[in-house]
Amino acid sequence: MHSFFEPKYQVEAEEVSDEEWAEYLSSGWGQDGVVPALLPRPPPYLANVKYGDHHCLHLGTHLTPAQVAIPPTSLQFPGERGEKFTILLVDLDSPAQPRILWLVINAPVDQPRKGVSVVEYESPRPSRGTGDHRLVFLIYRQNTALHPTHPALPTAKACQKGGRDGVDLTSLTRDLRLEGPIAANYMLSQWDITVEHACPNPHSG
Repeated sequence: MHSFFEPKYQVEAEEVSDEEWAEYLSSGWGQDGVVPALLPRPPPYLANVKYGDHHCLHLGTHLTPAQVAIPPTSLQFPGERGEKFTILLVDLDSPAQPRILWLVINAPVDQPRKGVSVVEYESPRPSRGTGDHRLVFLIYRQNTALHPTHPALPTAKACQKGGRDGVDLTSLTRDLRLEGPIAANYMLSQWDITVEHACPNPHSG
């Protein structure tokens, strides 16, 4: 039997069979085309992602750029104490697909925000008139601790133009020997006026 992964925010939920769970994930990930556009198949678990006190992701939740302007307050996924994980947040619908909005390495399962942000968190900035952007969280298990200067790792400061666009995720995960994604989730977001003020003076790098 397969039960929902909800380690902290418990809700009343009945167990479902592996077949029912697979069908649920297939429907949820397929409704906005994240599978197969980014992933060939749904990951086995949903990552629990929460912004502020009230905004939780669940396979296509609509959130504004203002609501997700800073990193999530809570991020949970299955794993064992002592393991290290890589966290990716990508904009699947940016002009240079995909755009990395956040990349964290060496994240412990119990306190993922204590990982190392090699690509600092950037609020999504969909262009006006481009509709919903699919913003996908991907969680990978690491085989070993990664050094922040690893040649395969992109790096970028907040509001830095370079280092985020068009990264080949297949090559990245292969070169870093990452397993997964073992968990994921996604939200939808589109332009609002706060986008115009998110990075008023982006710097190159």
